[in-house]
Amino acid sequence: MELHDCLKLQPFKTVVILTNYKIVILAMTQPEHIRSYLTITFGQVSRIEECISNSKQTDEITQAELHTKDFRYLKLTFDSHEECNEFIKIVREHSFSHGKLDHKFATLYRIPRDLKPLGWKVYEDPIKEFERQGATM
Repeated sequence: MELHDCLKLQPFKTVVILTNYKIVILAMTQPEHIRSYLTITFGQVSRIEECISNSKQTDEITQAELHTKDFRYLKLTFDSHEECNEFIKIVREHSFSHGKLDHKFATLYRIPRDLKPLGWKVYEDPIKEFERQGATM
């Protein structure tokens, strides 16, 4: 994948790493010991747009424009149409969920049924609580 910056400099090869909460763009043009990277959290993304590449032989979308709330602008060119669509889909899901937290880690945790009726009373007897956690005294 190539990254074009807003200053119209030459594009350079990058690797994009997507985590649950951020985008990491790693520049591959520098030697490994001085490689630089750019981190953008999904909360910083203001919009992402698809754009058709300038090549006249195809109309497939292989570029994505990423705009951030701090006015950074990145243009990413992907090797294939599928990679570009997958990147855009993931960034849209994580950046613009608008209150839908079903895919976030903290919302996947559920309290075990045997603890629900007890509530805070589970901590009244410290010995039983340590036994429940598997800690022995």
